[in-house]
Amino acid sequence: MVPNHIEDEDLISFLDGEIAADLQAEMQTHLESCWHCRSRLSGVERSIENFLQLRQEVLLPAELPPSAPALELFRKRLTTHQALSPSHSLLKVKISDIRQLYRRILNSLNIANYSLKRQLLLARVVAVVVLTSIVAGVILFSGRFNTVSARELLERSINAQAEQLSDVDQPVLHQRIQIRRQVNGSDETSSLTWEIWNDTVTSRAKLTSYGNQPAETSGLREMLRANGMNESRPISATSYKSWTDSLKAKTEEVSNGKTAEGLDVLTVNTTAPEPVPVGGFLQAGLSVRASDFHPIELRLRVKTADGNEEFDLIENNFEIVSLKDVNPQIFDEDSTAKTLTAGNPAPASPSASPSASPEEVVADTNGTGTQPNVATATAETEVEVLDLLHKVGADITEQISVTRTADGRLLVGGLVENDRRKLEILQALAPIANNPAIKIKVQTIAEATLALQKQNQQSGTGTIDRVEVQKGTIPADSDLRAYFSKSGDDVDAEIRRFSSSVINRSQSAVFQASALNRLANRFTSEQLKTLDAAARVKWLTLLKGYASAVRRETAALRGELEPVFGGMSAAGEGVSIASDDELIRSAGKLYGLAVAADRVVRSAFTLSNGNVSVSAVRNQQFRQNLGTIEKLAAAIERAH
Repeated sequence: MVPNHIEDEDLISFLDGEIAADLQAEMQTHLESCWHCRSRLSGVERSIENFLQLRQEVLLPAELPPSAPALELFRKRLTTHQALSPSHSLLKVKISDIRQLYRRILNSLNIANYSLKRQLLLARVVAVVVLTSIVAGVILFSGRFNTVSARELLERSINAQAEQLSDVDQPVLHQRIQIRRQVNGSDETSSLTWEIWNDTVTSRAKLTSYGNQPAETSGLREMLRANGMNESRPISATSYKSWTDSLKAKTEEVSNGKTAEGLDVLTVNTTAPEPVPVGGFLQAGLSVRASDFHPIELRLRVKTADGNEEFDLIENNFEIVSLKDVNPQIFDEDSTAKTLTAGNPAPASPSASPSASPEEVVADTNGTGTQPNVATATAETEVEVLDLLHKVGADITEQISVTRTADGRLLVGGLVENDRRKLEILQALAPIANNPAIKIKVQTIAEATLALQKQNQQSGTGTIDRVEVQKGTIPADSDLRAYFSKSGDDVDAEIRRFSSSVINRSQSAVFQASALNRLANRFTSEQLKTLDAAARVKWLTLLKGYASAVRRETAALRGELEPVFGGMSAAGEGVSIASDDELIRSAGKLYGLAVAADRVVRSAFTLSNGNVSVSAVRNQQFRQNLGTIEKLAAAIERAH
């Protein structure tokens, strides 16, 4: 359901004060939250002002002609009009006429002579008719919502993601998806987690699977391909539309609902026509967030030889990063990171792994299959590595990444500023450096640059970057100038100091929330149950440390904004965490709120030469989000 914009006629009536009081208040609320309508309203006001000025200065004569002839003509026309028989409008009925009609109906029905039982029954019938008429009138004539078709919703989701990708140079999609499988008529379920990297520039993809996975669950990839979906981007409107477009006849509907976290979602539900072949999808549903049309869940009902199976694919983490910021070994075909490319043949189904170690999908053109694991890193080892990196601060800005390779080992790699920082990190990792299940590859920027230059010399290609210096003022300049002018200090210097401080606070909260989200989604709830007590305590301690930093930075940000803009109370949604699943979901929600708040802060306090407004900082939703971030972070701190 999508809200309508205000019509042009209603905008003019709103300006003239000709709208009813309740509709006037509703339109005012809409204008406060809708940039498009507020901009159109300002344009109408400017047009009226320009017309009045033009009329006064150009159209009207310097001296008005005498009014006597025109007044005499008006009186004649008024006399002629009064002589005519007045016409009556069905929409303008006098109250006295309604009362008379009401009395005639009562007298004709002779209700006064009815028994009390019949009078009560008649009153109930009338009440039902009136109530039904009111509801029908509201539905038919309110015009506030339009139903979105399935095709339109998918197109909006595709366009929204395309717009996100256009904002990032050489975008790479990173998803972590939890998959649950249930056989029809059975209470037993199996689950695993997919981690997928998609390089949209070169069409490379890598899919890594974590958790115990029976052959039936692993066969999901073959089912996706057989039904025309993209196995490397299963939860996407593009992949879903590819399947629905392949159906000659189908039944589709759009429904709205809420997730367990309270997010509004729109769901496209599709039923395939009969008969459906074995391995085909009988039904499917794709849920997208109503706020930004981002797909978050895919539900599949598959026909099999032994009955039906149901798969739930739930997105636990999603981010778009630049290829420049991604560890190159993720897509390195010469090392342990193998890829799925668009033109490669289908890989063979991987076998079940009793050790529950990650298994990477390999585009096996030679038919040899995956290599057996030599040394597999346990979940406890993974927590140990993350803890060592945290102690030297190498886990916040993502300069160092920890990934699983195809043979089950941990790859610790990334770029650092200089040799001193590299030595510091290597010394921190010394306790696990000799572990055969861990591979460490840390480079300085100079080392990576030299390697890139050699690669460019061999390829004979080069690029030219153009750097433009942005000029302008920040949208919050007038508010800050009015505030700091009272102190008598250098106003421009104070504005620069304040803007830099709030941006740093906001970005620091995002960095901490990002590290928290990555760590929380690193293991599934099933894997967390297998951690020993010491490793779980260490994992929780890391999470709580990130959450505490997010809460402190957000509270400090709110404290800095309060004196200038006011109303920055700590009110927000209450949160309680009772399980590992809720903890993982809360980490993702916290990261999403921190990113949204940072977007508002940066739009208000960074240089802009466009028509950007500071009103988002004053918006009640932004202020409530800050309070929710603090309460959510505090709830994570209390988790156990």
